[in-house]
Parts: sequence; structure tokens; C-alpha cells
Amino acid sequence: MLKDKTHQTSFKAIKRGKFNSLPPGRAALPYQLEGPNPPNSLRINFRLGQRSDARDFLLS
Repeated sequence: MLKDKTHQTSFKAIKRGKFNSLPPGRAALPYQLEGPNPPNSLRINFRLGQRSDARDFLLS
């Protein structure tokens, strides 16, 4: 039986920005941050929008 890989997203692909529509260099996260009230920790990362911050956030 074949494994269903539809919902398996690798962190490498997320960090490459394959699954996000933000410009390169912004925090590439697998879910949307543009809600009315994103959590504070995410809002900080979203505002900084630097690659190092995104990498640290994803690896933590």
C-alpha cells in the first residue's frame, strides 16, 4: 500500500519558501500569519522577517 504523502511537508521545503507566498527573506512558516491577532511570538518573527530569525524559529 502506498503512503499518502499529500500532507507531509519537510522543513527544508518550508525554509526554501516553496510553500509560502511571502517574498524571499521573510519568515517562511507553513501557516498563515495575517490573521487579526497572530500570537505574539509569531508577530515578532513576522515583523523581523529575516532569514536567520526564520531559521532559528523553525529549528527551535
